[in-house]
Amino acid sequence: LYPGRIERVNDDGTYCIHYDDGDIWQNAPENFIQGRENVKDKNTKKRENRFVRILNRLNETIKRVLKAYQEAKAKDKKSDGKSKDKRSRGKVPPSAVSKKQVLDKNNYMNFLETIEENFRLMPGADEELVRLVNQQYRDDELNDIGDLEPQNLDPSGMALSGYPRLNSACRGFIALAQVRFLMLRIMNKLVFRSLTYIDFNDMLIPRTLENSIHGIRAKLFWAPKYKWMTDVMKNGKIGQKGILKLRAMKAQLAEGDVDRDGTRTLFGQAFQQMYDKDWFLVDPARVGEGARAFKVNFEDLAAIDAGGPYRQAITSMCRELQSSYLSLMVLTPNCNAEDQQKQRQLWLPNPAATSRNEARMLQFIGKLMGLAFRSDRFLELDLASCVWKHLLHLEVGLADLKQIDENWYIIYTNFEAMLKRGSESSFEGQGCTFTYRSLDGRTLELIKGGMDVEVTFQNCGKFLRLYRSAREQEISRQCREIRRGLCTVVPPEVLAMCSPAELEERICGSPVIDINLLERHTDYNGFKRHDNIIKWFWKLMREKYNEVERRKVLKFAWAASRLPVEANWGSTKFHIAAHNYADKLPRAETCFFTLKLPKTYESYEDMSANFLRGIENCEGAIDGD
Repeated sequence: LYPGRIERVNDDGTYCIHYDDGDIWQNAPENFIQGRENVKDKNTKKRENRFVRILNRLNETIKRVLKAYQEAKAKDKKSDGKSKDKRSRGKVPPSAVSKKQVLDKNNYMNFLETIEENFRLMPGADEELVRLVNQQYRDDELNDIGDLEPQNLDPSGMALSGYPRLNSACRGFIALAQVRFLMLRIMNKLVFRSLTYIDFNDMLIPRTLENSIHGIRAKLFWAPKYKWMTDVMKNGKIGQKGILKLRAMKAQLAEGDVDRDGTRTLFGQAFQQMYDKDWFLVDPARVGEGARAFKVNFEDLAAIDAGGPYRQAITSMCRELQSSYLSLMVLTPNCNAEDQQKQRQLWLPNPAATSRNEARMLQFIGKLMGLAFRSDRFLELDLASCVWKHLLHLEVGLADLKQIDENWYIIYTNFEAMLKRGSESSFEGQGCTFTYRSLDGRTLELIKGGMDVEVTFQNCGKFLRLYRSAREQEISRQCREIRRGLCTVVPPEVLAMCSPAELEERICGSPVIDINLLERHTDYNGFKRHDNIIKWFWKLMREKYNEVERRKVLKFAWAASRLPVEANWGSTKFHIAAHNYADKLPRAETCFFTLKLPKTYESYEDMSANFLRGIENCEGAIDGD
């Protein structure tokens, strides 16, 4: 046994161990850890394992808070449950904790320090709490940091189970999440007051205030953060609105044909016309009001752009990017042919895209990302998590690499475990050499002549370093080009305040369609909300259709398959109208986000049999829109 301490719990359930001899094991499996209650240090003083010590202190603290919680419930009963705020009944207001009414003076700081250490030991818990708070800000349409009081942060047990690290850190006790939110809210206020004086050029310089703020950007709430971002972007240049002329027939390539020059696909035609333009610099203050960077004129289609052709053009460009018609993206190795129908396909920049023209097209992708960031018109791209980390100059972790290629992850962790055991006799190289399979299917050498160098116990450490570095840096060149284009549209200081998840959501939205959100922003023409056909429609969307089928419905009605977030709908409405055609097929007006339903459906089963069939038979049609 090697003595050490648990530093953190990783995303994949493994542990980061710091050994007493200074060595570090980043992803130790749980079965390799044996607990110890007391171990003598160099001064022969007994000390508890840090993990056990924090849990013991936290359990004692929870008992005291629980006692106050029960007293608060009893007080509510005595007052017949009368309270100014219904959501605060039976809760322990964190303000009472801060005023030392729940804990005495001697235990107050110990309480906050214990919560701090507990959340630090469970990486990701704070970030999940911020996500939970952001969701409540959106649901309640709040904008300012002080609009949400800690006692009103009251997720149900079911909702909290969707945040596993937060749930573990709080041990399921919501009062601890409320107190932690109070601590984060105070920190947020201090950070946003200081942003005016920050030099963002020093963000990556260690031990500076700027670097510290950069390190906690994922713990900043989105509503005040985006308000600050919008102010920064408004102070910059605002571009002119242009007209993009496209030919849809020219973009219909034959199977196996690749538009390497970027001239024939819709993406290529847009690239040729827009690369040097400032159309991307839309005013972010117009988000939710139909802000568009340009009008689209499909020269070979009878389509007038009142919004539909614009969304259709962006959607088509994204579909081309995530296909074999362009050489800029590749599927991750995990998304093989057998799994394509079972899981969401993820894409990466093609590491073989190295020509000068491909570099410019990658920059154009970055500019389109910047347009989506500023205008809230999402790009329907499904990119792996490591792409967003590369764009923000962040370290790529093992969990990100596992998401790309599980076979690579298995080889890496197996060799790491064998090396850690330290037994040459039990080491099995399995015929591996100093090579790796690239994301585009090539076999590359890690060292000169690596094809002929087998992995042994003696050189395994070097192999692991090269093997991981090669995979981490494989798409860094392509991501640099994308970031270069992105930074011409979105200021670098704005990107520096984004977490990878926030950047992805801001550019691509969520691939999961929120039916409740869609229904809240729906009005009806020729129908009433409680008509049977309307009830059947929402039942189909909620209970019968899977995520792919829901996206087809949304794309049919709107020419895009991702919804704006709650705060950015503005005057946008989803319209369900009646039509009087004799058939039982739906119609749509994508410019006006209108779905037209016939009144001839006789039952739920009748609508189920005909509705989706009509949508699938005219998928992608915009002629005459």
